[in-house]
Amino acid sequence: MAVTEIGSLQSSILFSVLVLFIATTAYLLFIRSLPGQPNAHQRRALQLFSWFFLTEFLAYLVYCLRFIDLYLFSVVFNNMLYLCGVYLFYCGIRLRYQLEITPRIIGWIAAHVLGLSAALFWFTAVHNDIFIRLPLALGSFCIPVLITFSLIRQQQRPGNLGDRVLLLCTVVALLLLPLLYPIFGYLLKPDQQGQLMVMTLVTLTLETLCIGGLAISYIYDLIDKLRNDANTDKLTQSSNRRYFFKVAPLYQQRVAAGENISLVLLDIDHFKQLNDRYGHQAGDAVLRHFAALLRQLLSNTDLIVRYGGEEFLLVLPGYTPAQTLPLLQQFQALLRQSSLLYEGEDLAVRASYGVAALHAGQDIDHCVHRADLALYQAKANGRDTVVLDSLGATS
Repeated sequence: MAVTEIGSLQSSILFSVLVLFIATTAYLLFIRSLPGQPNAHQRRALQLFSWFFLTEFLAYLVYCLRFIDLYLFSVVFNNMLYLCGVYLFYCGIRLRYQLEITPRIIGWIAAHVLGLSAALFWFTAVHNDIFIRLPLALGSFCIPVLITFSLIRQQQRPGNLGDRVLLLCTVVALLLLPLLYPIFGYLLKPDQQGQLMVMTLVTLTLETLCIGGLAISYIYDLIDKLRNDANTDKLTQSSNRRYFFKVAPLYQQRVAAGENISLVLLDIDHFKQLNDRYGHQAGDAVLRHFAALLRQLLSNTDLIVRYGGEEFLLVLPGYTPAQTLPLLQQFQALLRQSSLLYEGEDLAVRASYGVAALHAGQDIDHCVHRADLALYQAKANGRDTVVLDSLGATS
């Protein structure tokens, strides 16, 4: 190779490495700038995504070694690092969806990486055949990408655009890996500088796809979190009053279509005395305990709302007021069996209940007012009782 060609190739290598270094650094800085994640799985996922970008960059550096008479080392370890990087991304996606990385998964990954490395060594050092080596490497890269695609498709959350973008990025990566490099390699037959440009393009495109999908996905996670925070009472993890009035028109539409829906207004008995005697921290513990028991009893289709102070509101689709009686009696029994242990003392928690049916064409405030009147009657009847607005019955 002429001296000018060598100098030109070295300049191309330095330029390509610099471009990828800048891009990788930017991607790592972006990951570090993301808001603190709420749980350990999410934090570990971001660490693995950071290692993915570092590993892909290191793989590219090893790839460049083939141009300075380290061809065998470059072929084996470059592809090994690329495969490890893609598996790091897959493991990050698992953790992002709160799925564990089991020893069995790690074992399969290690077997795949070592198997590919051994095969590449054989088809480079013993039986040098690029027409076997290239499909073997590209096919190996497609396996973790395909598994990642399947995982995102299974775990994606309805309405989360970030998950759909991440899914799209893995589809593009699946098309990119087996198509882009072979097209350039077989059709254009590039020289060494051309091969370097192709590998630079493939690496940069893969990293950009991944960071793009992750960025949009985490942005939408943040939007979902902000939306959830705006609709959730932080103390009890129940829906708040704002969210109830936001979704109230949906319940009115369901009633208009013929569905039975009852509203139950609950008020914790003697809550002020609990606060005065044991302090506000005890009161907070009672509220959390009360909400947790409600979630334990009710289904996912029922809505639990902290309506204000020690008042909770239940929206029970599929129930007439009379049909709520067995459910509320069951909750009364659950409260009696589940006293709250606070600083070595058992706190007995009781409540009163007012029930009203939501009628078609009726304003939601009017229905809540009727449930409130029934609750007032339950308090007057001695507390720890249920009053049905429609029947005037007590329990």
